[in-house]
Amino acid sequence: MDGSKFRKRKTKTNAEDEVEFLDEEEQERLLQELREQNMKANILIQRGLVVIGCIISLLFLNVIFDNQELIVIPISYIHTIKYSSIRSPKIAAVLSIISILSSVLSLISASKIKILDRKLQTHQTKTQIPIHLTVSAALMTGCLSPLMTLLQHKDSSIAEFIFWLIPLILSFMYYSAFTMMSSVNTGIDALELSKYKYKSV
Repeated sequence: MDGSKFRKRKTKTNAEDEVEFLDEEEQERLLQELREQNMKANILIQRGLVVIGCIISLLFLNVIFDNQELIVIPISYIHTIKYSSIRSPKIAAVLSIISILSSVLSLISASKIKILDRKLQTHQTKTQIPIHLTVSAALMTGCLSPLMTLLQHKDSSIAEFIFWLIPLILSFMYYSAFTMMSSVNTGIDALELSKYKYKSV
């Protein structure tokens, strides 16, 4: 009689352990799926931001290769054509492109986007530029062109100021996107940590 009761208790305990094991396994699987989906979404967003940066660079390349005496502000074609009032628009365009490329490099370095194939990734990691240098370069070169416009405030237009401000706007957009993605990653890590804390209890 006592032996049958012991076997029933043992069977019940084993069943509860099995259910608990399956629950933990299911949680682990869901967390892994959540992490993978988040990683894929982050890579798509980051690659999209890089493409946007490259497209915006074309606007400033247009200024560099414009051989007209008066250089048209590209975004002014939308409404009324405005000409650049600063003394060296080509230099300002070069500084803007440097700012955009520095922002793109900062995003790639911070988020470790897998743009290159596996054979080149190892070489890319070894020759990686420190992120604080690329961020500083992006902000410093991005500020110079708007300052040049402000110094010509009598002749400059709002459209021109906004145009030269685009690299800085892009830098802050990159920073906001990266901060948002990092917060989501932190939330997933906290969720996984809470699971292990609950398990230890």
